[in-house]
Amino acid sequence: MERDLHDERVTELLQQLEALRKQFATLREQNAALQEQNHQLREDNQALRDEVARLKKQTPKPKIGPSRLTEKGRKKRRGKREDKGGRKPEADRTVVVKAEQVPKGSRFKGYDDFWVQELVIETQTTL
Repeated sequence: MERDLHDERVTELLQQLEALRKQFATLREQNAALQEQNHQLREDNQALRDEVARLKKQTPKPKIGPSRLTEKGRKKRRGKREDKGGRKPEADRTVVVKAEQVPKGSRFKGYDDFWVQELVIETQTTL
């Protein structure tokens, strides 16, 4: 008796599963049809907007193609070249600055070089 109830329940559940599969297939077809309809309506709407813009003597929306970021054979963009070398500037003069008023108990930790660039404006008289 218990086995019969179990078999009936399994049969009932299998029938429900089959009904749900059919319903899912129907909904999937309806979804695809609605997506296609939505796409078509969007295109029609954009065409009407472009027509209104043309009648108002405005420019229509530009047609922009899909992104090509993932293409492997794309060309590199031309632009400013990056500096690849460490071309160091030449020093016109070197000045050693002596430390003044060094606090008592301080330690010498070495020299540290740094660059100072200045703009010098002066007058010259030439004969």
